[in-house]
Amino acid sequence: MRHGTTLVLTFMLFAAAPSAAEAYGALAVDYAQGTRFGFSRNQPTEQKAREVALGGCGAGCTVIVTFRKSCAAYAADQTTGSPAEALVKGPAAAAVRDQALSDCRKRGGRQCSLRVWGCD
Repeated sequence: MRHGTTLVLTFMLFAAAPSAAEAYGALAVDYAQGTRFGFSRNQPTEQKAREVALGGCGAGCTVIVTFRKSCAAYAADQTTGSPAEALVKGPAAAAVRDQALSDCRKRGGRQCSLRVWGCD
């Protein structure tokens, strides 16, 4: 009897966790030159990924991207009033971070900063 109970509990634990193919992530920011951000990864649904990212960022934040089986990065120029920003999605963390900074600079950013990034 004990062996069967352990097997059922183990199965329930693995069944409840999302597989990598089913997991979602999201990035949220307050605004381009802001200081708050939130992210999520390994969430069972896109909606849950959004909720977790917003919860980590706080009031006044917006989800800027959701992703699944990929990475995303957001960079923004920290110069007051600059609209330069970049959002990049792709398969590798280092590549999306580098590309987001590069794209921000190409759009005229002089003080581009990586605001938030994540992979799932």
